[in-house]
Amino acid sequence: STSASCVSMGWQSAAATLERDGYAIIEDALSAEQVERILQQAKRYAAERRHTNYADALGFCADFAEMVDVPEVLDAVVHWLGPNLYVNHSHVTILPAGQGAPVNAWHRDGGTELSGATGDGCERTLPLFIKVGFVLTDMTEAGMGNLACLPLYREPDWAVTSASRAIVNADMLRLKAGTAVLFERCWHSGLSNAANSEDRCIFYLQYARRFLQPMDPAQYTPLRQLPCSPVRRQLLQLPGDVEYSGNNRSSFYYPRALPLLDRQNQRGIPFKGHSKLVP
Repeated sequence: STSASCVSMGWQSAAATLERDGYAIIEDALSAEQVERILQQAKRYAAERRHTNYADALGFCADFAEMVDVPEVLDAVVHWLGPNLYVNHSHVTILPAGQGAPVNAWHRDGGTELSGATGDGCERTLPLFIKVGFVLTDMTEAGMGNLACLPLYREPDWAVTSASRAIVNADMLRLKAGTAVLFERCWHSGLSNAANSEDRCIFYLQYARRFLQPMDPAQYTPLRQLPCSPVRRQLLQLPGDVEYSGNNRSSFYYPRALPLLDRQNQRGIPFKGHSKLVP
């Protein structure tokens, strides 16, 4: 892996980099105080779940809900997907101190309704979801559980053995705690944490269009009484616009209220509008 420099960027720059590379970095998305508090809750959650990749995490405590509407991150996500979205998946990944790289962990997040080129020069259609990782521990040197990402414009060079497959020409990211990484279609994986005396921890959220089913089984019922803004209530699918009723599915397609649209207009954020099928 090659090392990639991490330059803090606004949502406009993040969106442009996401289009080119399939991933983008927003530094200082979380404050030092938030990182410390959320990390302690993530460790507590992980200890209760006793697994290295903990799904359905967002409803565990109110502190986690602070990540769903981080301004600069949400600006880029809303620009990319539009305002009719919510968080349909959350999980915590912890790589123990001194542990090597995960095996066969290379994968892609994000995607569109039609994959690949359409044959007429159109390479993108409607994007469906985007993954965001909030880094809760420093990964500023090699061997600290760094993330590795392969830009979209680079073909993967796979090293294949009988036991594993890994990409060897990806960029190794050096990230400090509080950074957010947005993933959209690029190949990526965690790397070795062998040189680290601390566990490496990342909290992931997945933003999706609201007509997509939730990926987590319980969703965020424990947060239903949480006092929060209309935008956060939309992102958490809390009562209001969308009721928890099997015969009310149409509200996903024809929402009565869309706080994210109001926010998008107030902040002057245009919708990217991905469909290139019509000239």
